[in-house]
Amino acid sequence: MRVDTATVVSQADHPLGDLYARTDVVDRRGDYESPAGRAQWAKWLFSLTIVANAASLLALGTQRELLNRGVGGFTLAEWQRSASRIDALNVLRLLLLVATATVFLRWLHLAYRNLRALGLSTRFTPGWAVGYWFIPVLSLFRPKQVVDELWERTDDSLVGQRTSMVPVWWGLWLIGNVIEYAGTRMGAATLDELKTRNAVFLTAHVLQIGAAVCAYWLVGRLTERQDARASRADS
Repeated sequence: MRVDTATVVSQADHPLGDLYARTDVVDRRGDYESPAGRAQWAKWLFSLTIVANAASLLALGTQRELLNRGVGGFTLAEWQRSASRIDALNVLRLLLLVATATVFLRWLHLAYRNLRALGLSTRFTPGWAVGYWFIPVLSLFRPKQVVDELWERTDDSLVGQRTSMVPVWWGLWLIGNVIEYAGTRMGAATLDELKTRNAVFLTAHVLQIGAAVCAYWLVGRLTERQDARASRADS
């Protein structure tokens, strides 16, 4: 069978080529781009996320004080003010989640792509390093594997060694989100149900703050180590 090579689009030139496994990438040091700029934005947004969650914790704590007064211990106006504060903070948290996720994934794509630019082979492609976050079931474990590999491959001395910060970050992120989702499905018809729901949200927010702190550290540390490796490669 004769193939017209003039009409064949190579995998590298395909619009979605980044999503597929590449065997033709060996050493592309000239393509290295420092992730420091994206890391700075990601860390800034993680900081805002921590502040927003802390503010939400305070609002939930104030609401808890109302609930602890018992039936008849607070007015409808007090409850509505408390609920309005929490609702406003939830909107802010949602907006920050979208912004932070966008910037973090752009940083992750670049940092993972840089492994190839440094002449290292990778288990996944930069496209899938981001794409796995949006695939059911795989999104529960594959993103952690991507960050694990990023940690190991960025420094030759750490090949086969993993930091405990990655599973801690991933565990806090998953568990915090699951608990918060569970809270949204709980009843709120009685005082006891409201107290339970409030306690669940308080727990979820504490875990999410922990996840954001871990992510802040990981982004900063990985960026520093990758830039240091690139400097050594150029020297």
